[in-house]
Amino acid sequence: MEPITPEKKQPIMKTLAVAGLLGIIVFVAWLAVQIVQVFPNAMTSLASLANSVYNYNPNITRDLELSGTSTMVNHNDTAEIKWENLNLPGTYTFLYECNPGLALNLSTSEKEYAELTCDKSYELGNVDGATLTIYSNNERFTDLKYTISFYRTNSTNAVASNSGSLTIVNEAIKLAAELPATETPIVETATTTPK
Repeated sequence: MEPITPEKKQPIMKTLAVAGLLGIIVFVAWLAVQIVQVFPNAMTSLASLANSVYNYNPNITRDLELSGTSTMVNHNDTAEIKWENLNLPGTYTFLYECNPGLALNLSTSEKEYAELTCDKSYELGNVDGATLTIYSNNERFTDLKYTISFYRTNSTNAVASNSGSLTIVNEAIKLAAELPATETPIVETATTTPK
């Protein structure tokens, strides 16, 4: 084996240096392409984040998603209503509109209320559902319109809210078409003709 002399070593070193320089240039070019591909998405995300922070308004209430087991309930029966849990510290409230002859009881895993007053807000706790027992005594079909709202701890403005409705059927009350027809007596009136 021949010893490598400095004259033979120099061209090999130059070739390796050029190859290394070309490798670094290719790597930097590839890295620049990757950064350019990611950059628009990163800028869009940052702009969206800045926009949501800048335009945040605590007075705007977003919709709360409601769901229930049914839309029709029999008189003196129960109905389940559910809503999305926001996983924030705070409490949900329940309120229903006045309707003559309509009465209800409400229970959750944390609270129970009997004979709720209409148009009054009831605190439910941080739960994601409630059971209503509904009574309707005036009409065969009665609509119950209710609102579920979420209030953060120590806040007077609802963060999220939504309204729903149920139809209560009282089969003991007959429809007008089912009532027996009453006969109206025919009263004959005497007429006179002038002379």
